[in-house]
Amino acid sequence: MLGADYASSGAGGIMGIFMAYFVVLLLFALAIYIFTAVALMVLADKTHSKTPKWFAWIPVLNLVLMVDEAGLPIWTFLLFFLGIIPLVGGLLALIFELYVWWKIAERVGKPGWYSLLSLIPLIGPFISIGLIAWGK
Repeated sequence: MLGADYASSGAGGIMGIFMAYFVVLLLFALAIYIFTAVALMVLADKTHSKTPKWFAWIPVLNLVLMVDEAGLPIWTFLLFFLGIIPLVGGLLALIFELYVWWKIAERVGKPGWYSLLSLIPLIGPFISIGLIAWGK
């Protein structure tokens, strides 16, 4: 009888909706991750990065690759971890990430403001990183 009560309460339907939402969100995050890794590998060639290109596929090491591509000192990748500071940390980390993408864009001869396009919800990262890596 417990199963019948659960199904008739509507909780099963709500859980199904949440699971579908989670799967879509996970697939979207995976698409951004793969797209960014490929773009970082392309940019490593264009910026003549000394950091190995395969770092693009490894979490945290991809941040090291990004700051190298931006021409910043390697230790500055630690600034990405400002996000752990309560309240303001996330904003500080976002500002630093935009700055790093700005510097990468300038190093490959693109306008730095392309990095700001990543602020557009959902499609922004694809547009911004795509223009920096493959734009004319």
